[in-house]
Amino acid sequence: MLNGQHLGHCAKLVADLIHQTLHVSGVCLIWKNDSAPVVLHRTGIFLPFDDAQLLSYLYQRDHTNKAHIHGKSIFFYPMKIENAIRGWIIISEKTTATIFEKEEQELIEKIRLDATELFASSATLQQIENELKEAMKESLIHEQSHWLLLNEQEEEKRKLSDFLHDEILQNLILLLHKLEWLNKSQNINKDILKEIEEGIRNSIFEIREMCHELYPAVIEDLGLKHSLFLLKRKCEMNYNVILQIDYRSQLKNIPVALSAQVFRIIKELVYNAIKHSSSKDILVSVVETQHDLHIKVKDHGVGFKMPNHLSALLQNRHLGLVTIQKRVNQLKGTLNIQSEPGAGTCVSISLPIEIDGEESNENQSIISR
Repeated sequence: MLNGQHLGHCAKLVADLIHQTLHVSGVCLIWKNDSAPVVLHRTGIFLPFDDAQLLSYLYQRDHTNKAHIHGKSIFFYPMKIENAIRGWIIISEKTTATIFEKEEQELIEKIRLDATELFASSATLQQIENELKEAMKESLIHEQSHWLLLNEQEEEKRKLSDFLHDEILQNLILLLHKLEWLNKSQNINKDILKEIEEGIRNSIFEIREMCHELYPAVIEDLGLKHSLFLLKRKCEMNYNVILQIDYRSQLKNIPVALSAQVFRIIKELVYNAIKHSSSKDILVSVVETQHDLHIKVKDHGVGFKMPNHLSALLQNRHLGLVTIQKRVNQLKGTLNIQSEPGAGTCVSISLPIEIDGEESNENQSIISR
């Protein structure tokens, strides 16, 4: 039964029962699925008709009545729940062309009542099954996104390890050898000293860049607004794009942790747009209201067809959007993605601002600038 065909299976059972007990020349069962009537099963004289023809006969059939189709008598028995029609049992005349006896009419009425209860229960069961499938699908999506985030963390650790080993460590070893050579030779070579100084400066710069990638400490120093303008300058210098920043603040205290997460989300969305959209113009909007931050990142690039479920984004390798969705969920926010092929992409996010009024330490919150 758990195959999504409960109503059709039940309709066949009812039709078989009617044929075995009443010996009619045809049975048709119709049930309203999401308010629209659907032909579940038909037999005998009803087989040549298509669904539209059968449904056309239902007009004003709100009580038991009789009609004629191709010279044969047919009988409509509406199935009601709390005086609302939910379906119909349509029975043709008996194969002997005789009338229904009183006992047969009582049997039809009993079948009608039992079928109504059966169909209602089956519809409920099918709804529960659909909800279960959706829940299982959501569970799978959460599990996939969880593993995705874990893989992302492992990738960040690998990148940090490679950076420390291949860049910083090798540079330090090279500088150490040069210092040892200077010590042994007892010859102060200005060019070598300059190389060492330059190497140390480069290592400091690279370490700062990596630290900024791991955690945007600039948020604590400058605030969200100025950090976004630094991101704008970096993207425009390195990727030949125009990044427009629209930042409107009510001068509220925003927790540093939230500001850091917002910066990460916007940065990921901007880099996604640069990488995938081919757009040269990207808009970043941050509007702060009384209790929420409203974020929007919009491009005018190639766009893509939005799937119905998040799992399809995983299959289509839109990993950045999936991780952003996960971050937004953790922040108890909402995310909306609008995109069409050739029409660009617009990602809108709303995040609640949870502020402890008693906390005013600069290490705990900053002022949006």
